Amino acid sequence: RIIADKERRHKNNDSTKKAKKLIFVPVSGHIDEVVSLAVVFAKALIKSKYEFDIILKPHPVKDLSEIFIKSLRKYGYVSEFVSVIHPHAAFYDELERSDALIVTGSTVGFEAMALGVMPIVYINYHQYSFNVAALYAMRKSISLVSSSTMLLHELNMLYEKESIVMVPSVWKEVLFEIFGDLHGDIEGRFFEQIKQIISA
Repeated sequence: RIIADKERRHKNNDSTKKAKKLIFVPVSGHIDEVVSLAVVFAKALIKSKYEFDIILKPHPVKDLSEIFIKSLRKYGYVSEFVSVIHPHAAFYDELERSDALIVTGSTVGFEAMALGVMPIVYINYHQYSFNVAALYAMRKSISLVSSSTMLLHELNMLYEKESIVMVPSVWKEVLFEIFGDLHGDIEGRFFEQIKQIISA
């Protein structure tokens, strides 16, 4: 049901062929991660021939969203399509309606998988620590990027090929490892289980 609902939304969006894809970015509470991601994100967005709506979710403990936006502008990306939600707002609805998630850490990438949202994990080994989510990139369940060129490719793929239809069977396996026994399929009780986890 999750994948089917998202495919129907994509079909509605594609009626104009130029409908912008929605990118959800939980902003880290660590400034090195924030600036590093903002730099490669800005470079990728500038080079892309497509437009994107971007939603920033500040870290609830340390809000660095303004630094993220300033870094985007510093490296040439200035757009009215960037919005910021409240640091303590429940991000479930925003995440569920997004086309992709870009994150540097946390387990949000796995939660995105449960909602049919493509997780993209940015890693910069020289500036901050290794992300456990990167372990799953080898199984093609998560897109792992370490440069603006790689991120540009993933962003363009959201328009040029529906990445979401390529990996849902792998996602089930990964989510099983992360969250334990499903006690039902991904469309039923497991979905409610994940919904409770990310709404808590």
